[in-house]
Formats: sequence, C-alpha cells, structure tokens
Amino acid sequence: MELMKALEIQRRSEVRGFTLVELLLVVAGAGLLLALAGMSLMRGGGGLRLQGTAEAVRGLFEAAKQEAVAQGRSREVRLYEWEEGGEDRVGFFLYEEEEGGEALFLGRQVVPEAPIRLERELTSLFELEGVEVLFGDPPGRGEVAERGRYVRLGMHPSGVTSLAEQESEVGKKREAFFSLTASRRRDNGEAPKDFVMFVIEAGSGVVTMHRAQ
Repeated sequence: MELMKALEIQRRSEVRGFTLVELLLVVAGAGLLLALAGMSLMRGGGGLRLQGTAEAVRGLFEAAKQEAVAQGRSREVRLYEWEEGGEDRVGFFLYEEEEGGEALFLGRQVVPEAPIRLERELTSLFELEGVEVLFGDPPGRGEVAERGRYVRLGMHPSGVTSLAEQESEVGKKREAFFSLTASRRRDNGEAPKDFVMFVIEAGSGVVTMHRAQ
C-alpha cells in the first residue's frame, strides 16, 4: 500500500505542469513578441497604405483613359492639393467632358488619408509650362481651410492627353510626373525616403509607377 502511494505521488509530481515562475516567463516572452510584431506593423503600415493608395490612383487614370476611348468622350482627372486640419492633402477626382467645354464630376475619387500627401519637390505638374493651375475647393469636401489648387489632366478618345497639346516641338516626347509620400512634411528640406512616383506619357496617356525607398 505504501508503495502504491509513493508511486501516485511521484506520478502527480511528474505531471504537475508549470510553476508560477515558469508561467510568468512564458507570458512575458509572449508579450515581448507581440510588442515587436506591433512595432513592425507600425513601421510598415505607412508603406502598405501608400502602396494601396498608389494602385487606386493608377486605377483611376486607367479608367479615365479606357472610358474615354470606349465612349468617345473625354475624361478628365483633376489633381487637387489643399490644406485641411493642419495637414497637406491631395485628391484625384474624375470628370466627364460635356458640351460647351464644361466638365461633370462623376463622383469617383481617390482621397488618401493623412499623412499621405503630394511631394512637391518630386512633382512637375504645377510648374509644367503650358499647364494652367486653377484655384478652388475640391468637390465634396466643403470649404477647405486654405483654398485648394488643382490641375486638369484630360484623357481624349484618341488616346492622347491634354499634356500633348502643350508640346512645343512636333514629335517631341513629353512626360509629366508627380509623387506621393506617406511621410509628413519636414522642415530640413530632405527628400522623403519612401515615395511613389507616377510618370504620365503625354502622347499615349500611359501612367507608370515607380516605388523608391
């Protein structure tokens, strides 16, 4: 009988599980791993958001081009830049050309959340010769704190863009570019480390993306 009791005590001792100290060590280790994973996601979150936004912007340009060719009526992508809540904002809005030269907003847009913004030092559209810079509030945003500015990029049924009309030399290949970054504006003048540059071929309307890190 005594032998059986001894064996039972030994068996219970072998399967007793973790001690309190061991459990605390396991919990602390799991917490550290979760913290490291969270930091990694925070570092990569801006980049993932920027990539998704870039794909949406390119999709809007592609839709404008394809619809203009298919329906025989020009489309127009307006690139707005404005300030809202102390943040530089940017938005892309799709219009349809109507008779008389008017344009109708089609309700389709890509407006990235802050801090995604236009990188002015890597953008030529607002300084491009022959491109008119206009001022006004972006559609559907109400009156913005600082009156917005915008440029119009027409996509014609022929496949060319409004940028091609500004060419000074026949046959000269002309490109325009703009860049989006997920970093807030810095006062030291340094270029952003992570941005997406869009290059628009004036004669064909082809939009290509280039990601830099």
